[in-house]
Amino acid sequence: MNILVDEVTAEVVHIDLGVAFEQGLILKTPERVPFRLTRDIVDGMGICGVEGVFRRSCEETLSVMRANKESLLTIVEVSEE
Repeated sequence: MNILVDEVTAEVVHIDLGVAFEQGLILKTPERVPFRLTRDIVDGMGICGVEGVFRRSCEETLSVMRANKESLLTIVEVSEE
């Protein structure tokens, strides 16, 4: 439906034009993040949905971020200036 797959990198791009170009900011509940986990994307994950590889990847990513929080915070603080 609203999913584009880059044939070179296999990157999945959600192309929901209903909230493109910052139109998501005027929704009843404003969209403040650059990514929305829609039913279309979850359906594309197969039978396990978000409870498979996606969940394990998110958990591992969060673990690595927590282990390196000082470095991440330094980068964020420098970026804000």
